Amino acid sequence: MEQIIQQIGYLIHLNGNIKNLKDQFKKLGDKRSGMQLEIDVAKGNREIIAPEVQSWVEKVDNINEDLHRFLDEDVKANKMCLDGWCPNLKTRYSLSRKAKKKTLEIDGLLKDGQFDKLSYPSPPPGMRSLSMIVVSQTLDLKNIQSQIAEMLGLKIVEEYPLTRAKRLKIRLMDSKSVLVILDDVWDALDLDLVGIPNGGQHNRCKILLTSRSEEACTQMKSQKIFKIEVLSKEEAWNLFREMAGNCVDTTDLRQTAKEVAKECGGLPVAIVTVGRALENKGNDEWIAALQQLKNSIPKNILGLHSKVYSSIEFSYKYLESDEAESCFLLCCLFSKDYDIPIEDF
Repeated sequence: MEQIIQQIGYLIHLNGNIKNLKDQFKKLGDKRSGMQLEIDVAKGNREIIAPEVQSWVEKVDNINEDLHRFLDEDVKANKMCLDGWCPNLKTRYSLSRKAKKKTLEIDGLLKDGQFDKLSYPSPPPGMRSLSMIVVSQTLDLKNIQSQIAEMLGLKIVEEYPLTRAKRLKIRLMDSKSVLVILDDVWDALDLDLVGIPNGGQHNRCKILLTSRSEEACTQMKSQKIFKIEVLSKEEAWNLFREMAGNCVDTTDLRQTAKEVAKECGGLPVAIVTVGRALENKGNDEWIAALQQLKNSIPKNILGLHSKVYSSIEFSYKYLESDEAESCFLLCCLFSKDYDIPIEDF
């Protein structure tokens, strides 16, 4: 008897079953659109979409296609049944039964579309190096965090530094093996404030830092400190020859060139700066350069070697025009390591 009542109900409630189907279909569409927004954000952060989420999306897309076909073709073709009069009871029964069945399918998908976790961080393959994250003298915590996040493929929208640090730390601790290279550290940097796991927090996150200050390395509890010494006499001369060109090998210039190279103190930055400035110049210019380097009065600038100062001063005074000197000074207005757009310059 119950089954008979159900069959009769299909005939009576055709319009109601179609309306319920359309309402649930719209809910499913809204749910699918909202899910896609979350998926796009996760993919933007290079996260892996959970398998159950991918499966659910595929099911929804498949049923969407089937439902569009049912509502556009079958229902429209039998519109007279929806208007309250249908010459074929079998058609009316079939439409109502299909609508009810598809509504139940949608109900099931809506219930299944509740996920505790939409995506997971994508673990980097093998050893991954986050190189030349420049710290510099003027500490910009937010910029450092942004550099690390970009190299991890992580999008950080939060503004509060501690929240940003927490997200970075979680991502780094989820990684299999990461080498973070912090370049040009002037003062001790609080790695916890940045969001870099350190100490016993995560042994697979290795940190390499370069600094002019041994004290900064000690305060950051570096396990090993490797001092980089100046170049040997032979190494310094070979580099200088490479920068200055073949002119240094001529009989009348070789001795002067040797003395100029010696004034660079074995410091690569000084050797490169002076050597390139004197590349293929005449003997008189080399002699003048030697006197200028010897007479340079180093300024007491923290962290700046006297030989580096003298080579920079020399290269500035060696510029061939007032316009070139002005360009040099304009560049100095920008902060260290700043990528100067030509439009701003």
